Amino acid sequence: MVFAEANHINMLKAASVARAEGICFPILLGNEEIIGKLIKNNSIELEGVEIVNLRHDREFSKREKYAKMLTAKRQREGMTYEEAFEKMFDRNYFGMMMVEAGDADAFITGVYTKYADAIAPAIEIVGMREGLNHIAGMNMLPLNRELSSLPIQW
Repeated sequence: MVFAEANHINMLKAASVARAEGICFPILLGNEEIIGKLIKNNSIELEGVEIVNLRHDREFSKREKYAKMLTAKRQREGMTYEEAFEKMFDRNYFGMMMVEAGDADAFITGVYTKYADAIAPAIEIVGMREGLNHIAGMNMLPLNRELSSLPIQW
């Protein structure tokens, strides 16, 4: 599961809990030095997780691969390769393309990304199933373990 805003402490805590509970193996997007400091300074257990710095030169081939895929998908709407390649510097596009390419199974964003900025890549990359005409996002609210065992009341 890709955690797009891994340079935010709340996203790192969520990744740690998700991993500890066996929900997923996190892939953190962001600068490895900043993420490493946050993990260390806040005693967050994320040793051995993959950190992908999408802006680093070593990720050029992935940006290129994802840009080619996005161009093929959106060229009929006028997207050029250059435009698609530039979008691969945006964590929401890059992370969503990781899912589309099969390099990840899910994508989480939205700690400080506005809804419209988070949903646009999903619409452009994944799209909607034929016959549907609504898109929705999901908000998650972490609870203390004691509270999480209480039944949900509607």
